[in-house]
Amino acid sequence: MIQHTSTDRRRGQRIRTNFRVTTYINGRPHECSGVDLSTTGALVRRTNPRETPLVQHVELGIGARRIRGAARTVWADGDLQALRFVGLTDVDRLEIAEHLDRTRVA
Repeated sequence: MIQHTSTDRRRGQRIRTNFRVTTYINGRPHECSGVDLSTTGALVRRTNPRETPLVQHVELGIGARRIRGAARTVWADGDLQALRFVGLTDVDRLEIAEHLDRTRVA
């Protein structure tokens, strides 16, 4: 479900949407809700806002498969956390870009 589409000059297309995100903190999975997505990062609503590691493993539930990689915390405020993807392959970034295109057109 699309709520808002915008273009950020620094990062390209961003879509406000709802998708599943699993973050791993100290090896433990935490189910989160993705709020905003681009090929370079995401804004997530966290289930455990007390722990904010600098880098964490993430799984994005978009498209036909789970995209796995690493993300760096840009900022955190309450239950919101901005992540910058630092460990995604070009194929994963292309999958995200295609998902953004499909979502924007739908």
